[in-house]
Amino acid sequence: MGKIIKLLLILFVLALVLVLAVGGYYLYIYNKPSPDWENEVNLFVEPGMTVSSIGRNLEEQGALQSYYVFRLIHELKGAKGTIPTGSYTLSPGMTSWEIYAKLVAGKQDMISVTIPEGWTRSKIAARLEENRVCPADDFLLITADSDFISSFGLISDTLEGYLFPDTYRFVFGESAENIARAMVENFFLEIRKIYPDWQDLTKEQFRDKITMASIVEKEYRIAEEAPLIASVFYNRLARNDFPHLQSCATVVYVITENQGKPHPDRLFYRDLNIADPYNTYYADGLPPGAIASPGHDALDASFHPAQTDYIFFVVKDSARGSHNFSSNYGDFLNDKDNYLESFRSK
Repeated sequence: MGKIIKLLLILFVLALVLVLAVGGYYLYIYNKPSPDWENEVNLFVEPGMTVSSIGRNLEEQGALQSYYVFRLIHELKGAKGTIPTGSYTLSPGMTSWEIYAKLVAGKQDMISVTIPEGWTRSKIAARLEENRVCPADDFLLITADSDFISSFGLISDTLEGYLFPDTYRFVFGESAENIARAMVENFFLEIRKIYPDWQDLTKEQFRDKITMASIVEKEYRIAEEAPLIASVFYNRLARNDFPHLQSCATVVYVITENQGKPHPDRLFYRDLNIADPYNTYYADGLPPGAIASPGHDALDASFHPAQTDYIFFVVKDSARGSHNFSSNYGDFLNDKDNYLESFRSK
C-alpha cells in the first residue's frame, strides 16, 4: 500500500511539473508582444468590465496573443476585483505582463477634448459623451444647477456662454461638476485679460455683456469685424426707434436649442415671429441669456465695441464672411440689393 501511495505521489509531482513546464512555456511564448500589433491601442475600461472581457477586447484589437495568458497573469498576481476604470493607451512592443501592470496600476491617460467657439451647452455635452469623458445628461444637469451656477457669482438659468471654448484634458469618467468648473474658471481667466475691472459691473451688466458676446460670436466670421458687429447691436439697443435687436443667430438658437429641431438651412418670416424670449425679432432687447460659448474675439468685441453710428450690416462676401456696414436704411437696402444681385449672378 505504501509503495502505491509513493508511486501516486511521484506521478502527481511529475504531472505538476509537466503542467508547470507547459504553463511556463505557454506563458513565455504568449507573453511576448503580439507580432501583428502595429498601432497604438486605446482601451476604455468601463465600470463593471471583467478581466476576461478586457483581455478579449485587447486580443481582438491585436494587443494580446491570447487573453488566457492575461487571465493567467491576473491569477498569478493574486489580484482581486476589476481593473480600474479609465482610458489607457497601449503601445506596440508591450508584453502581456507590461500591459497588465499598467492597467492594474490604474495609470490612466488624459483624454483631449476640443470645444470650438460658438458651441452651445448641448453640443459640448454631446462631445464630452462621444469622447467618453462623462454622460451628456450629467453635464446638462450640472450646468443648469442653480446652486452650482450661483457659486460663481453668476445670475443665469444655465452656464450657457460661460463654458469657455478651448482644448481640455480630462480623465475617463471625470465628474461633470469638475469639467464644468474647469471650463468656467477658464472663462474667468479670459475675462480678466480682456476686462480686468469686470467685477465693477453689476451681475446684470456682466450677464448682458456675455449675452452680447455670444450673439457677436454667432454673427461674425472675420475677427476685425467683431467689434463693428458689436457696435451695430449696441447702437440698436440705444435707439428707441429701432424695434428689436434682430439677430438671426437668436432665431436659430430658438429653433435648435429651445425647440430641439435640426439646424435650418434658411430662415422664413414665420421663424422670425416665433414667440420666444430668445427670439430678438420677437422680443425687445437682449435675450435672457447667452446663446453660445463666445471666444476671445467676441468677448473682446462685447467689452470693447467699435465706436460707430452703424445700425445695419449685410453680407458682402459669403465666402469670406465679410459685411457691409451702414447707418441709414437707404444704404442698407442698396447693400442688400447688391448682395442679392451678386448671389443671383453666380
